[in-house]
Amino acid sequence: MNNKLTYEQVSEMLSAYVLGALEPEEILAVDDYVHKHQALLDSLRESEEAAAQLAYLAPMEPLPADAKDRLLTRARADPAGLAPRAAAPPPQQQAVAGAASYPGRRANLRAALGAFKPRVAVAGVLILVLVLLGLYIIQMQTRLRQSEVQREVLQAEVTRLRATNDQLQQTNRILQQQLQTEQERLAFIAETSADRIVLLTGTEELPGASGALYFHDDQQGLLLLNGLEPLSEQRTYQLWLIPPDQAPVPAGLIDIQPGAPAWLSVRIPPEAQAFAAVGVSIEPTGGSLAPTGPIVLLGTSG
Repeated sequence: MNNKLTYEQVSEMLSAYVLGALEPEEILAVDDYVHKHQALLDSLRESEEAAAQLAYLAPMEPLPADAKDRLLTRARADPAGLAPRAAAPPPQQQAVAGAASYPGRRANLRAALGAFKPRVAVAGVLILVLVLLGLYIIQMQTRLRQSEVQREVLQAEVTRLRATNDQLQQTNRILQQQLQTEQERLAFIAETSADRIVLLTGTEELPGASGALYFHDDQQGLLLLNGLEPLSEQRTYQLWLIPPDQAPVPAGLIDIQPGAPAWLSVRIPPEAQAFAAVGVSIEPTGGSLAPTGPIVLLGTSG
């Protein structure tokens, strides 16, 4: 309700105010206004006194003639009914007490409304806190889900990096082995004297091929070939050591990789230590005891 009341409005509302016929907010507004105007306060007191006198205007009714007999009959039927009971005050006193209690009721109403407002404020603050807490929980849950997704992504990345690292380590081991093998081959060639080298040239079967056989006194040899093409699975290259006036002695099968020179570590058999020539032929897979295919490389010793 709008608390901006006029003097005339308050004056017209005094009767309803005294009889308690106004809304709680209207009672408070009238009460505030009356206490600021002495004339209205005097009118209010007069109205309260007039309301209290209304109770005395009711006519007095005499008791019924048989009231005494009915009382004795009830007492004989129910002795406990003789116990004194608190008598209700006369209607006049009730009216006076009711009129006199308006200021107290107004004070109680004002106190109740005054206590209600802080409760509303506290409830509003609690609701706001709950809303903020709910939003905070939702935000934390969202961040938690994002963190879990990021953790899964990081775990997948760690797994991928570990696999890549394993591959790199494997590749590094292979390269180190290849490097060590190359260094050993170069050292073997560097330690070979010129009279222990047999140069091989391509025959009419494969004129572009070439090679060399390096060997030491301890019957160890190293064969290097270039220009050979890979064969089918049913064919292979085979090395032969040929002693003077004797049949060729098989000295190993040669594996050819596309685009790379062929290396072969050779163990010179005792029966071929005094070989005079070296040849390479094409043989069936698994090799032969004697040359059966065309000779593609040939070289002489000494």
